[in-house]
Amino acid sequence: MRRYGIFGAATLATLLFVVAAFSQGGGQSGGGQQGQNRQATQGQQQTTPAQPPGSITGNVVSAATGEPLRKASLSLRPQGRGGSPATATTDNTGNFHFPTVAPGTYTVTAERTGFVRGAYGEDRVGGQAKAFEVATGKTTTNIQIKLTPHSVITGRIYDSDGDPVQNAQVQVMRYTYPRGQRQLNNVAQATTNDLGEFRVPGLAPGRYYVSATERGILGALQGAVADLIGGGPGGPGGPGGPGGGRQGRGAIIDQLLGRGETNPEDYVTTYYPRSIEASGATPLDLVAGSEMRGIDIGLLKARKFNIAGVVEGLPAPGAQQNDQQAKGKGKGKQFGPGGGGAILNLVPRSASAQQPGVAAILNGGGVAQVAPDGTFEFRGVQPGAYYIMAQGGRGPQQGGRLSARVAVDVSSSDVRNVNIRMTAPLEVTGKIAPEKADSSLNLTSVRLNFNSTMPAGVGGGRGGQQGRITIAADGKFATQLDADTYNVEIQGAPAGYYLKAVKLSGREVPDNKLDLSFNGSALDIVLANDAGNITGTVQRSNGDPVQSARVTAVPTNGSTRTDLYKSVTSGTDGSFTLSTLPPGSYKLYAWEEVEQNAWMDPEFRRPFETLGTNATVKDGAGPSVTLKVIGRELVNAVQ
Repeated sequence: MRRYGIFGAATLATLLFVVAAFSQGGGQSGGGQQGQNRQATQGQQQTTPAQPPGSITGNVVSAATGEPLRKASLSLRPQGRGGSPATATTDNTGNFHFPTVAPGTYTVTAERTGFVRGAYGEDRVGGQAKAFEVATGKTTTNIQIKLTPHSVITGRIYDSDGDPVQNAQVQVMRYTYPRGQRQLNNVAQATTNDLGEFRVPGLAPGRYYVSATERGILGALQGAVADLIGGGPGGPGGPGGPGGGRQGRGAIIDQLLGRGETNPEDYVTTYYPRSIEASGATPLDLVAGSEMRGIDIGLLKARKFNIAGVVEGLPAPGAQQNDQQAKGKGKGKQFGPGGGGAILNLVPRSASAQQPGVAAILNGGGVAQVAPDGTFEFRGVQPGAYYIMAQGGRGPQQGGRLSARVAVDVSSSDVRNVNIRMTAPLEVTGKIAPEKADSSLNLTSVRLNFNSTMPAGVGGGRGGQQGRITIAADGKFATQLDADTYNVEIQGAPAGYYLKAVKLSGREVPDNKLDLSFNGSALDIVLANDAGNITGTVQRSNGDPVQSARVTAVPTNGSTRTDLYKSVTSGTDGSFTLSTLPPGSYKLYAWEEVEQNAWMDPEFRRPFETLGTNATVKDGAGPSVTLKVIGRELVNAVQ
């Protein structure tokens, strides 16, 4: 059994409670005519009959057996207005009742121990809740919610000697598709007990992947301190402790003094059953109410390496330079290396199962401070593809905060001489205008978005600027963006218009992907109104119409512009309309059930290519087509 030293950590938590007390009061003035009128008005208001409320009744049952579920908690939420949700609990027969409900539109969800949270009208676990109306003085009935029994994964984590690993961090993950980009995201986690055992409950049916890391965040911090200052015999960093016999003075100090191994082997994040790469993980398919046991992971060791280099472009410290900046004499000058308060974060290049900062800590990366001479070093980095994200300092004349991003690959040796050049935010100006003059257009409602091309969850450009760019009545705009690559998108375009092109200094930007890695410039955002609609119906193989199918349109030219990817839901008669499609060729699919945005991923679509239907939009018009639905069973079988 592996034993860990005791790492003391003091945590200071400050709680701020703000209590707002509202009181009403006030005197009356003199009892004159105004007071009499006020009293008369109040009397009329008191006698006005209130609009009678409605009520709601329904029940909660198991989706697996149809058995009524008692003690399920209900939450009733109004749509389109504020207010706290109303709550209720099912009785012994699974029934619930909201006796007094103001007229309006609502959604209702239910929760119960041992079941996945569900909502009325959802077509799948985690799907969209269906809104319903509550009328004045009437009871809305037959609101049934089906809850799916949750699934459980259990197993054991052990080291290279077969001994159990206590306090190992276990991650349960599944693939999602933010903006159509496939990535592995954490959905649940657990920590092993003294026997190395873990149990993860509360999982919805679906496909999952499991990984384990030797130590959680606290253990990782403990190990980092041990690496620096060492530990006693048997403790972290000491002989016989984690790290394979590191010297008691600490691995980092040993290296600085030229002692010990430069790149010792250490335990790394391991995917079930035995892989250090997510691509080598074996999926686990859970069905409702199942318990998957024996998911045991033997942690693997691998050598870890260092990343070192220099940061340039930071203002050198000193009163003389500060004075020059204040007087504007530093304009146009490139300041040399310097600490400048910059912080470097090492994050996985593709969004991983953990939040980037957590993943970096667990995998031996993390945060590096820039030395006064501009040098930096990350130690103990697991092999993989990373970004170094740099933030800190101020540009000449106290401009915006400096930043940089550099891609780094760690494979089988240390990475040296990494050069990071910090840059200030770039001034970006431009104008939004229709391709053909149209004086009736009001462009102030257009929302211009610059979305970093980095995968979701990794970070990158100033996503916070989205939606805050003021568009003038003549379409002009100005903003600041970090040096990065962006997808240019718009929302709220005038009716019938779409984003046709983005031009930088008069030249069209391919696929509307704007590269601001070096400098900003004037942009022309061109709108056009020659889009068309594609209509049609969704049918089963026997010709029956399919309601609530997800109909999707994908550009056949391979474009990554998300505004060219359209989707709608078919109606009760199977009909649909894909509106405002720019001219071009598309492939249409109709899905009975599909993971959100998964259809945007080309690898996901590949097995279904022959089940799609081609369609072309030209001269402001599109065809009418009939689509055969792709059943959920086929999607589950292929994926």
